[in-house]
Amino acid sequence: MDELVEAFLLESRENLEQLDHDLLLLEEHPAAPEPVASAFRSLHTIKGTCAFFGFPRLETLSHAAENLLGSLRDGETRATPDIVTLLLEVSDRLGGIISAIESDGAEPDEPNTALEDRLGAVLAFAVGSEPEPVAEPSEGTDADEPEPEPEPESVADAAPVPPAGPVGPAGGTAASGTLRVGVGLLDDFMSLVGELVLARNQMHQHGEASLGPLAPVAERIDQITVGLQETATKARMQPVRQVFAKLPRAARDVGYTTGKDIQLLTEGEETELDRTVLDAIRDPLTHLVRNAVDHGIESPDARQKAGKPRQGTVRVRAAQSGDQVAIEVVDDGGGIDPQRVLDKALDRGLIRADQAEAMGHREALELVFAPGFSTAAAVTNVSGRGVGMDVVRTNVEAIGGSVELESQQGVGSTVRITLPLTLAIIPALVVRCGGQEFALPQASLLELLRLGGPSAHRLEAMHTATVIRHRDRLLPVVALADLLGPAVPSRRRPPGSRPPNPVR
Repeated sequence: MDELVEAFLLESRENLEQLDHDLLLLEEHPAAPEPVASAFRSLHTIKGTCAFFGFPRLETLSHAAENLLGSLRDGETRATPDIVTLLLEVSDRLGGIISAIESDGAEPDEPNTALEDRLGAVLAFAVGSEPEPVAEPSEGTDADEPEPEPEPESVADAAPVPPAGPVGPAGGTAASGTLRVGVGLLDDFMSLVGELVLARNQMHQHGEASLGPLAPVAERIDQITVGLQETATKARMQPVRQVFAKLPRAARDVGYTTGKDIQLLTEGEETELDRTVLDAIRDPLTHLVRNAVDHGIESPDARQKAGKPRQGTVRVRAAQSGDQVAIEVVDDGGGIDPQRVLDKALDRGLIRADQAEAMGHREALELVFAPGFSTAAAVTNVSGRGVGMDVVRTNVEAIGGSVELESQQGVGSTVRITLPLTLAIIPALVVRCGGQEFALPQASLLELLRLGGPSAHRLEAMHTATVIRHRDRLLPVVALADLLGPAVPSRRRPPGSRPPNPVR
């Protein structure tokens, strides 16, 4: 695509994210002028710029929505949940058109007539007049005429509307201090850094003595490589705010559909993760939020009867600990009934009756992650098909993470996702076995112990097992070759033989 179009699409995505955020604020505070003014500016920017590039479907739909937002901004119309829902549908449709342009280079063929008619009808009903005709798409220029503005009632209403016009390539300036770089270029850069790190490690394997006069140069290369690796890793890191920004909309949509009053709170939005990890958890995290609203939070009447506030709360928080990041989705709903889980699992044939009798609270909760499991009474557009929690765990474990579930009836549930900080370059311990080399991630290593020598640990025999005494504890010892199986030649001791230094 042309660089100008790519910049426009990227900026439009950012404006749509801001639009969603403003509309959710507007629904929560219908009389506040700031959200509607900000939403109007975002939509006006999209409309004016898409006219320049010749995208008529984007222009006409955004213009129709802009008319309704203008009525809200001028106080002619009051924001209601239905109006906010309609404007969110417009945002979704605009996003779909942008996706089509990104993939196909052109707008989709489907018209937006029905959605534009609904916008016009709502506006006409609200102000008691005929709907304003949708502007005809312009040919290559922005034909948008400046609109007369009243004496503003607030500073937010007086904020100037960004002028329409072409968008240049997003580049670094002295004011912004930033530069947009393509993801592909960043990935290539990271791959080259990874190759450099591997080459540096191979050089170290020969030892400093073999380098001779080049030893100081090698040490300098080592320092530069470490710095470059750290810089490249930071370049891939992005705040989880980018993922969290989508969650209030997801919670709101499910709450609106199910008739529940929901507030979603986020913490730790500045916590950073590798871009690849962020992309991988975007859908699982969205599903967990939707699941918390649909299955976790009770109806307002049920909450009031239980002595709770009618409004349910879902908290999403992120925090870094070492080289891992933990993300929790916590709701104050009714919690999970283990017996109901067991009954549903029996009905679906996921477990046998004897297995159900032997299961405790934690084992019962683990059934939630079984493929095909669902506690929904009926299949809806939100849930009930038994596809969800198992996919969440599969996707998280695919990037080296883990998922845990805790729940208490009447109090709520917590889903905790533990993720690696980055997938780019992972420090590892290289071990050899049977002529092959294996890399063990350092994050999975607790401690290294030396065997042999007067001050080292020693192997001991206890019955038929081999153990090691460590801090007054006996730990079992397993040969790596035994774990790897016949694929790796082993040096197993003959049957019946005893290890050195038996227990006396």
